[in-house]
Amino acid sequence: MKVLLIAPDIFSKGGIQRYVRYQYSALVNICGGENVFLASSNSLKTDNYFEDDIHVNYVGTSGVIGKVKFLLNLIKIIRINKIDLMICAHVHISPLCYLINTFLKIPYFTNVYAFDTVELECGKADIS
Repeated sequence: MKVLLIAPDIFSKGGIQRYVRYQYSALVNICGGENVFLASSNSLKTDNYFEDDIHVNYVGTSGVIGKVKFLLNLIKIIRINKIDLMICAHVHISPLCYLINTFLKIPYFTNVYAFDTVELECGKADIS
């Protein structure tokens, strides 16, 4: 199985970023490094980052053009590598995976964390 893990940020020192790094490592152990691909929509910020390197297949940039490039590069990764499953590392990326699923029929699931579920239940989530 070939998996694409899509994260909003993989570089910063935070709880979600740490969880995604563990998830990536577990996927590599289960599926093999050649079958797991990682994309981050945000680039490295040198003031608050992990010291250990992680292989990232694509790193996006900010702005509207950056988001379009990110989407196009995800599609490129999916098609070239024949991805079987997408994993959205955050609820804010879920609409992007839904869009890709609509056209390419690649199944996906989304990591949802405790605070995100509270926001969604209360209708306060900013899903953009």
